[in-house]
Amino acid sequence: MCDRGMADATIKVSPDTRDRLAALAAARGTTIGAQVALLVEQQPTAEQIAERVAEGRRLL
Repeated sequence: MCDRGMADATIKVSPDTRDRLAALAAARGTTIGAQVALLVEQQPTAEQIAERVAEGRRLL
């Protein structure tokens, strides 16, 4: 899921956020990087939201 041929990047987060990400990742048997990727993939972009709204209106 996380390995897409791209280089790793460093992001700065608070220690509390890092610890929470580590706990979430450990509970799921994955890495912090994979957990961040999953969280990001679950969040639609503004464009995706607009497309969903337009599709909903079209269906109504």
